[in-house]
Amino acid sequence: MAQSPNFSLSVLRSRWRWAAAPAFLSLAAAVVTANLLPDTFVSTAVIQLEAARVSPKLVASLSQSRWTDLLGGFRNTILSRPTLAAVIQNHRLYDTQRGRVPMEDLVERLRQAVVFDPVGNPPAFRVSVSHDDRFVAQRVAADLVSRLMDQGLRRGSDDTRFTERFLTRQYDEAAAAARSAAANLEDAVRARDKRDESADRWREERRELATEIAAMRREREAMLREAVARDSAPRPAAVRREHPPAPAPNPERAALIRERAALLSRYTAAHPDVKAIEARIALLPPDPRSAPEVQLAPEPPAPRPAAPGNATAIAAKDREIDALERRLSGLGPRPAQTTGVDEARRSADAAARREAELKAKLDEARMAMSVNDDRLGESLEVVETASLPETPVAPQRPLIVLGGLVLGLIAGAACAIARESIDGAIGSLTALSGLKLPVLAAVPLVEDDYAVRLRTRRAVAAWSVFFLAGMAAMAASTAQRMLSR
Repeated sequence: MAQSPNFSLSVLRSRWRWAAAPAFLSLAAAVVTANLLPDTFVSTAVIQLEAARVSPKLVASLSQSRWTDLLGGFRNTILSRPTLAAVIQNHRLYDTQRGRVPMEDLVERLRQAVVFDPVGNPPAFRVSVSHDDRFVAQRVAADLVSRLMDQGLRRGSDDTRFTERFLTRQYDEAAAAARSAAANLEDAVRARDKRDESADRWREERRELATEIAAMRREREAMLREAVARDSAPRPAAVRREHPPAPAPNPERAALIRERAALLSRYTAAHPDVKAIEARIALLPPDPRSAPEVQLAPEPPAPRPAAPGNATAIAAKDREIDALERRLSGLGPRPAQTTGVDEARRSADAAARREAELKAKLDEARMAMSVNDDRLGESLEVVETASLPETPVAPQRPLIVLGGLVLGLIAGAACAIARESIDGAIGSLTALSGLKLPVLAAVPLVEDDYAVRLRTRRAVAAWSVFFLAGMAAMAASTAQRMLSR
């Protein structure tokens, strides 16, 4: 059945106790809760990163990515467990809980209370610390800022010094490698020069042996031609006279001549075998039948025997030629050209280039270290020191009280309507008119005055106790909050 707004208002007027009690109870609970919640004070400090006061060629310029890396490094340094544990110990934070709660939980709680966030331009960042004591929040914020300044300056100096030491080691190794490569190059050049000298000596000795062998062969040829010419020289004509019977021909000479003819059919006259046969023929006495018989000629001289010294000289010359040829073949192949010089030169050039590059980097690192030592590079500057908060940022007590009151009114109205819906009795003409039935008569309620007064007194007493208890709770919580400050 639909109910009009007037009916709802009449219900609230008749059931006001059911609406007022939850509203007042909710208001008292909201006030007590708002007063019992601890205050949260936030102390803030602003730190700015000052740009370098020297040329960017000497120190690295501050880019967005580098600024992000620096901020992340500062956050990780300050929010590390050793730093926060030291802060808790130094400022005696969470004294009542340190014996019961693990240190890891306390460190995590403090980590959640510290906030880093970048602000403004030029690059800066804010350090915020929240705590229920404003003085403690200020001290902790100031301590963190001090540690951050020390860590930032020390970190920059340590980074440059570490870089300088690292580059020094690298440069020393590169310099040693360059010296070793230069020594290897010198050894390779000396080895090449030595091989070149050996090759020159090999060529000169080979040329001398070839020249000497050629000269000896020419001498041998001349000796052979002289022997052959002397053997085949024409004899003067002789007078016919009576001769004794001709001696028999020399069979060895005839055999050598036939063998020489057979060799000449296959080889040339310069072949060693042909020359050997001719030398043997020259050593034999000439054929007596080869002299023609002529008349009216003077008596020929006695035939000239072959000089045994020529054969000996030719044989000796052959032995000398063989010895020289053996020496020539004993020289072996030409010494190989060395190929290690080019590779050694390339290695030496690469080592020298690396040494020069590391030398330049080392000079830059030493310059950066000097700049950091003189505080001419990037540095941290405190723009705003840790503030002493005057008012808490939480909790929002007016919003809590207002929310509790609104919820209480809604709950009270709901209770009054529910009570009216459960009660089926008609207690007023207004409720009766909502039924749209004809009213015949109205019988008034007749009660004893004493009973009415007693019920009224009891109601007033109950409401007084309820109201006073609520007011006392709200006053006590407010006084406790004020005194805790």
